[in-house]
Amino acid sequence: EEVRPTAGVVEGEVVWTKQCYAQDLLVQEQQSKAKITGELLLSQRKLEEERKSVESMNLELRKLRQQVEEERARRHEAEEGRDRLVNEAEALRQDRRQLQELRAAHEELRQRHESSE
Repeated sequence: EEVRPTAGVVEGEVVWTKQCYAQDLLVQEQQSKAKITGELLLSQRKLEEERKSVESMNLELRKLRQQVEEERARRHEAEEGRDRLVNEAEALRQDRRQLQELRAAHEELRQRHESSE
């Protein structure tokens, strides 16, 4: 009969060992879940930071593209203005030459008229 208490203690230890093992597994599972949850939250935070960074860069890129487009428009207007001024300057040069020719012709006619009197 002394064997029975020993057997009973052994059975109790097996049950206790199984409970401890189950408890240990449960604790390990909870720790693993907590670790994974922490890593997931960290990854989500980093992803959100990257998303905000990309959003900010996209906004900056849109602003720069708009500035480039505005600068192109100003350049185009300036080139058109320059072309108009070049054409006007050429027309003025032609008008000046004609005026000089007319003055010379007028002076010649005036001198002829004076000499004929």
